[in-house]
Amino acid sequence: MNNKPYREEELRRLLKEKQTMQLPETARHKSLKAFKAGLPNNGSSPQRSHYHQRKRRHLLGALATVSAAGIAGILLVNAIFLPEVSNEPLPDVTEVGLIGAGETIEAGEIEENENLIYRILNRTSFAEFEEINRFNFRSVYNETFQLYLPPRWTTEETKEDVADSILISGPDGEKLNMIVFNERVTDQQFKEEVDRVISEIPYSEVTEVPVERVISEIRMNHDFPLPYNDVFSFDREKTKMYAFVDQENELLTELYVTEDLFGQQMIYTAEMPLYNKENWFVSWILFSHLRVQAPHTHFGSEEELHPEYERPLEKIVSLDVGAIGVEDVEVELYINEDLELTSYLPRGTNIEQIEHEHFTEWRFTEDGVSENSFYAFGKLKADFPFQRSMQTMFGSFDIDLSYYEDLGGGTPYHYGYYSGMEEAFIDGYITLFEGADGWYYKHKHADREDYNGGVYTQRLNMFIESLEWHD
Repeated sequence: MNNKPYREEELRRLLKEKQTMQLPETARHKSLKAFKAGLPNNGSSPQRSHYHQRKRRHLLGALATVSAAGIAGILLVNAIFLPEVSNEPLPDVTEVGLIGAGETIEAGEIEENENLIYRILNRTSFAEFEEINRFNFRSVYNETFQLYLPPRWTTEETKEDVADSILISGPDGEKLNMIVFNERVTDQQFKEEVDRVISEIPYSEVTEVPVERVISEIRMNHDFPLPYNDVFSFDREKTKMYAFVDQENELLTELYVTEDLFGQQMIYTAEMPLYNKENWFVSWILFSHLRVQAPHTHFGSEEELHPEYERPLEKIVSLDVGAIGVEDVEVELYINEDLELTSYLPRGTNIEQIEHEHFTEWRFTEDGVSENSFYAFGKLKADFPFQRSMQTMFGSFDIDLSYYEDLGGGTPYHYGYYSGMEEAFIDGYITLFEGADGWYYKHKHADREDYNGGVYTQRLNMFIESLEWHD
């Protein structure tokens, strides 16, 4: 990936930005119990139709190394336009007679304080943190989420009807709390909960932190593999970030508010020691590497049901891509009346029924992808020769038997294959499995030039895992 044009654009944007000093403000960390007690009981709210109006695809990205000229340019911009970084205590400016510590403030009243934003963004690089390779994933929220955390950090969960709280504690007094909503609440309810969280955070200075600024900082100054193309696992267009400094107690509290963490509403706070900046970046790691159990259906994306099969007509799912990537895909209900079964396929998938001597194939392809790449499933006929199953399947697709690769694992009737390293490079696998009314198979076949082997594997797995037979 070539980041040079992007970095030049970032420099131009920084040159155009105006510095503004914002007002000091106040608040403190909230408890889940208080949260639940304060929710208005208005019943369930309608699902939001915006899940049908947007398509977000997150693909694996790797940051390129910044050139010497780019680094020099960044340093020049910082030297001319941004305040000098200092470890000295941030000045307590509550005496200006505007909004002082202890006064009530709502999220909509918080503005940008350029001085504070710059200091908040100045934190340890991912690559410089000596224990980064020792991080590991912790499963939380009914094992739906996996959090990438440093060693010695602990998690504790509190489950409630409306929302679950995931408390993450660090070795130096860090307290991180994710409040994940189990059902969608109204905009007004969500706003009231955000304002109540803010009202309990102590501060002498506060600022909104533009999400784009955080994304730019991570992309430009933190050379580290990132699973999401937009850096974070939440939708940046539906997310707000804030930072609160409490000089008296020497605390930094960050607040992230999002309407869309894989379709779910979330309020997140991170309370950190103000002058121990070593672990400030953990929040960025947390949300840039948060994973979901794939295939994961986005909360709230299942609206209209099919009148006969009572399954959602469409929804959004998160699928794995490569080693650490995640992709959000809009899928539609697939109905096979011949086999009396349903499943899900990405929107716009082409479907072709092909009759073979010993089985019937349903092949799935995409526009713009060569005919050498597809995934499929099929129903074996009564006369299928199981004693020659590999020869039968390979022969039907003109796959040379010498391409066979024993992938191990002990799975019966599983045949992997690959061939070539240049023009003729293909790979795939065929697996026979028993369904509700007989034997079926699944098949992935990918051409190296299409670079979609892993993508098609995940789509095929989603399809098979979503199969339902109907009488």
